[in-house]
Amino acid sequence: MKKYYILITIAGILFNMINSHAQATEVLTGLNSPHGIAIKGNDLYISQRFMSSFEIMKFDVTDVTPVLEDVGHHNSGGITDMIFNGNDLFIANFAFRAIDTLDITDTDPIAARMIESGFNPRFLTSNNDYIFVSHPSGLRVTKIDLSVNSPTLELVIGGLNSPPYGIALSSNDLYIVQRGEHKISKIDITDINPIPIDVITGINDPYVLVLDGDYLYVGDFDEKNIYRLDITEINPTLELVVDLCCAPTGLVMHENYLFISQGYAGKISKIDIVNLSVAEVELNTAITLYPNPVHNVLYINSPNLLVESVIVYSLQGAVIKKATLVDEIDVSNLATGLYFIQLSSDGKNVTRKFIKR
Repeated sequence: MKKYYILITIAGILFNMINSHAQATEVLTGLNSPHGIAIKGNDLYISQRFMSSFEIMKFDVTDVTPVLEDVGHHNSGGITDMIFNGNDLFIANFAFRAIDTLDITDTDPIAARMIESGFNPRFLTSNNDYIFVSHPSGLRVTKIDLSVNSPTLELVIGGLNSPPYGIALSSNDLYIVQRGEHKISKIDITDINPIPIDVITGINDPYVLVLDGDYLYVGDFDEKNIYRLDITEINPTLELVVDLCCAPTGLVMHENYLFISQGYAGKISKIDIVNLSVAEVELNTAITLYPNPVHNVLYINSPNLLVESVIVYSLQGAVIKKATLVDEIDVSNLATGLYFIQLSSDGKNVTRKFIKR
């Protein structure tokens, strides 16, 4: 097996030093378009582009300095998601409109074609009996019965008004991202003719989901953020967890951490969920910046709290500006580019990014 030692970038280290609460800590960088990720024990499996195909690799998430190991190559134009059932790794083969499997106990694992579909599979979720598959181009969600030898794709729901992307299962409730309608809906998978019920609307660009207990975590592709909502609430609100530098393309939970693939940044990051306090999430949600991108003046909207100090950092971590007790900051003299801004209130900090045009 090949092994690769991946170094954390200086910019990532500086960002983590700036951001003192919900940190997106870089775990691996320098990857080639990692999208699908899956967890088995302490091993995080990732897919990344390798020439005209994809390679599946893994690393131990408990290692301080992670070492990537080859698992196998996969002749695919694009792996968009992966999920485990036992020792079988199920693979959403987007380009070839198929679901493939890989037995990780094999000495030399080779992906095998399981099911071909008329529609591109995007995201996967599962329970003990079924693998569920979202098909954006088909406006549908299907399922695979794991108890039969030659399974077919069975329709769960079709005719959705918007392409389904991320999906997550909680008991009999299947949560579905309807990206074009900027919302998350749910259906009861035991219903013969399920009817989608809106869970939350008005999300800018919801893309990927993962559940952890009562919290549903949502990756917003366009805003490059991670949000969460409490699925036990009748009218849940969307809470900002962390503001990322790059779009999330995959999410998986492991013990105390949320792991995030950021395909277009070529990296895997993680967030410590246990140490994310309610007060910090509320602070993150209570502050908004506008306009963003900005030409001259960046306004700070925080109607229910006092922003005591503001520090603007360059992408390299250098302090550019400081201010106290302000609700706006003049950035007209800054060079065009990406910046971080740290806002402090009542001993807590929140870090956001903004673009200077």
